[in-house]
Amino acid sequence: MEPRLLLKDELESVAKAKGLFLINGEIDINSETSNQIEIPNQTEFMNFYQHLKTKILFYFYIYVDQEAYLISNNYHEKYNEAIQKELLEEFKNYNQSVMNIDFNKPASLFMYYIQDGFLFFNYSDRKEIADLPVNDDKASLIVEELVDQLSEEKVKKIKEKAQDDKNKKEQELKDVIFSDPDFKTATNLDFRREFTKKFLENRPEAKEFLSYAGYISPMHFIEKIWKEFKGKGLHK
Repeated sequence: MEPRLLLKDELESVAKAKGLFLINGEIDINSETSNQIEIPNQTEFMNFYQHLKTKILFYFYIYVDQEAYLISNNYHEKYNEAIQKELLEEFKNYNQSVMNIDFNKPASLFMYYIQDGFLFFNYSDRKEIADLPVNDDKASLIVEELVDQLSEEKVKKIKEKAQDDKNKKEQELKDVIFSDPDFKTATNLDFRREFTKKFLENRPEAKEFLSYAGYISPMHFIEKIWKEFKGKGLHK
């Protein structure tokens, strides 16, 4: 059986019954440190006080932020429209389960004794929080599970639509650049670097799209379309 996290009133009651003086004191605990020894069994740890010269039990609680586990309301928009509705529903259901957990209570408890230069400690946590993945990890798992449930035909359509959307946006961006008179005069690499820097300065969405579209840097895209621009004789 896993150790149960003792809340403050329970801990005070146990300490009082054993004649222990409680001190709330946080310390960096690491079982790999030679003078720090873990006693994983909570009952054995609580009874270890019998070997103490000084009857002091140190402890500290750790709290976690609920926001670290909630998936943001617009997270589903990162994915293809064909699965956004299903994802939104899954994310909402998951978030509700997270919201049902009381994060005002501690997530974990460290208790320790100090004796003859050694630190003897015990750790316990709330399983309902300890087992929770953080929001990005959980969102990825939900997406993976949802995609696994889709038929091959639907997956094919999703991929085709994603590719069509990418091609359309790429063409629109290319048309804007081709119509920019500064692009026509960017006849060498240094000029095109300067053009790219200025063009993207107030267009963060374009830079984000190029990264999403698989371009290592915006310059890879610029050099690609410059060849097409020059090949059509548009630079003259």
